[in-house]
Amino acid sequence: MNYEYLFKRAQELNITDIEVYTELKEGLDISLFNGAVDKNVMYKTTGIALRGLYNGQMGYVSSENLADDKIDYLLERLIDNAKVLTLDEKSFIYEGSDSYPEVEERALTFTE
Repeated sequence: MNYEYLFKRAQELNITDIEVYTELKEGLDISLFNGAVDKNVMYKTTGIALRGLYNGQMGYVSSENLADDKIDYLLERLIDNAKVLTLDEKSFIYEGSDSYPEVEERALTFTE
C-alpha cells in the first residue's frame, strides 16, 4: 500500500488525524486422521485498519485488501462511519511518548 498517498488523500479529505494498523499472518495448518495427513494448508493473510478524526468524530474502517486502488474507498468509508456518530465529547488519537522501552525480539519454537 502506498502510505504516502494514503496520508495525502486523508489530508485532502479533511481527516485531521489518522492511525494505520497493518497485519501480516503466515501459517501452516496440518490435520491428521488415522495417522495420515488429512489436510495441509499454508496461508498468508494481510489486513489493514484505519481510524481517523473527521469533524471531531472518530471513524473506523478495516479491510483485508491492501491494494492501492482501495485507498479512496477506505477513506470514504472512514468518513461515512465518523459522520454517523453523535457523541458530544471530542475524540483524539494518542500522540505517543518521547521514549519507549526496548523489547527483545525472538522467534518462538514449538519446544518452548
